[in-house]
Amino acid sequence: MAKAHQNNTKTFEELTFAEQAKSINAQIQNLKKAIIAHKKRALVEDKPTNDFVKPIIKMLASL
Repeated sequence: MAKAHQNNTKTFEELTFAEQAKSINAQIQNLKKAIIAHKKRALVEDKPTNDFVKPIIKMLASL
């Protein structure tokens, strides 16, 4: 896996179990914020929310 930023010193695989867990949690929190913002935008623009909910459910089910 490639390094995300130039100042990172380890790839994800090189992180300890605790560091990996912290990284995953941070990514999940960022995704949560993005999904909430996207849902709000869909409501403002009167877009059907199922258009973005179904792919999220499918992705989570694949985990």
